[in-house]
Amino acid sequence: MLGTDSFELSAEAPLLVLAIHSLSVIDGDTLRVQIVAPKQWENTVGPARRSQTGEVWIRLLGLDAPETHFPSSPIELRHQPAVNGQYATECLNQALGITASLDDGDIQLFASKDNPDPSTHKVLSYLLAEHLGIDRYGRVLAFVWKTQDSVCSQCPSSNADTHPYKLESSINFSLLAKGAAYPDFYSSLGHQRITCLRNAVKLAQLNGRGIWRADQTRSGILLSEPQHLAHNTLILPRLYRRIATFLLERSLAVEDESLLRVGFRDFLGSMDQPVRLNSDNNSILFSELLSWDEPRLGVHASLENLVWE
Repeated sequence: MLGTDSFELSAEAPLLVLAIHSLSVIDGDTLRVQIVAPKQWENTVGPARRSQTGEVWIRLLGLDAPETHFPSSPIELRHQPAVNGQYATECLNQALGITASLDDGDIQLFASKDNPDPSTHKVLSYLLAEHLGIDRYGRVLAFVWKTQDSVCSQCPSSNADTHPYKLESSINFSLLAKGAAYPDFYSSLGHQRITCLRNAVKLAQLNGRGIWRADQTRSGILLSEPQHLAHNTLILPRLYRRIATFLLERSLAVEDESLLRVGFRDFLGSMDQPVRLNSDNNSILFSELLSWDEPRLGVHASLENLVWE
C-alpha cells in the first residue's frame, strides 16, 4: 500500500544539505532528486532506493497528498480527483522555487529564480533535509527546507533545542497550511512536531483552503459508486487506497451497498492499523472510526486529530 502507511524513525535525525543536480516532483508529497555528492548522502542516509539514473526519492513527512497514480487499483481508480492532485503538485513546485521544467530523458531538470538556465549550472539548488528514516519502498522520510547555499552543511543533529530551522518554515508545514495535502501524523513524530503541524492544518481549515473546500471523508461515500472516487469525491488518501485496493479485488463489480460494506470490513481486518485520537493514550483500530451504518461510509473523527501508531 502506497503512502507512509507504516514506518519507524531512525535513532538519530541528522540534518543534511542536499546539493541538487536535478529535481522532479512526483506528486504533492514526493520528490525525486539527483544529488551532487552521492557518497555524502549514502554515508549519512544509508541504502535508499535509487532510480536507474541515480535519483533518490524523498517522501515528505506529516502529510499525505491526494493520489495521482495509485497502481494497486483498477485503471478507473488510478487517481483521486485530478484538480486536487494538481493543486498539491503545484504547491510543492512553488515551495521548491521551480518555475519551469525541462525534459532530460528520464529525469526533470528545473529552472528557478536563482538558476534560470539549468543547463549552465552544476548545482541547481540546495535543500536542507531532516531525514527520519527510510520506508519500505526505499524512500527517505524527511522534513525539508529550501535554502540558498550550503551554509548549514555543519548543522548538528537536530533536537528541540538546537534545530536551526523552525518547522513552521518547512515545506511540509507550508503544504499543510495551504490545504494541499491531508494530515498524516505518527506518534513517533513526537508531540511537539504533531502539535505544530496540526496548527497548519487548522489554519487551512479555517480559511477553507485546498482540500478542505471539497473533502467528503466525514460526510462519506457510497462504495457502490466507485467512479466518483476518481472524478468528484475527495476523501482521505489512506481510506481511498484501501477502497481502491478492495475494489480491484472485486473487479469493480457493482453490488448491493450492504454487501460491499460487509466485504470491505472483512478486507480491512487483514490490514487494519491502530490509531489514537489526539492526546488520547488509548488506541483503536482505524476500522472502528468508520461509519458502517448505511447510507454513506465515512470517518467519524476530525482528521487532524488522528495519530497513527
